[in-house]
Order: sequence, then C-alpha cells, then structure tokens
Amino acid sequence: MNKHQRAEIKKILLAQIDSSGDDLRLSRLNTTLKRIDADNLGECFKCDLEIQFAILKTYPEQILCDNCLDVAKD
Repeated sequence: MNKHQRAEIKKILLAQIDSSGDDLRLSRLNTTLKRIDADNLGECFKCDLEIQFAILKTYPEQILCDNCLDVAKD
C-alpha cells in the first residue's frame, strides 16, 4: 500500500472513530490506526498477502484477505 492510500485510509478511519458508538469496533479502528503507523496495514494476518484497497476503504479494520476469510467461513 502506498503513502497516498495509507493517508486516505487514515482519513476514513478518523471519521469512523468519531462516529462509532460500538466499543468493540472503536477498539478495532484504533488498532487499525496503529497498524497504519507501523506500516503493516493491508497485510493479511494469516497469509501476508495484500488486502485489496477497495475493501480497506469500506472496512479499514479488516485483517484477513478474501481467501483467508473464505477458508475461515468453511
């Protein structure tokens, strides 16, 4: 993920943090904010493949790629 994409996700995250009333989601969003600073946002926790930018724009707290999510559902 490039610098511009990280900045865009950070902007989305901050807006979602301000509007979140759910404590669990707020915690996940704050953790995601830390991942941006650690420069590992967008990496799947399970397989290390990149999570699609379009998904992160909608669900910035996502930690698994689509493939690993599908396996987890089975």
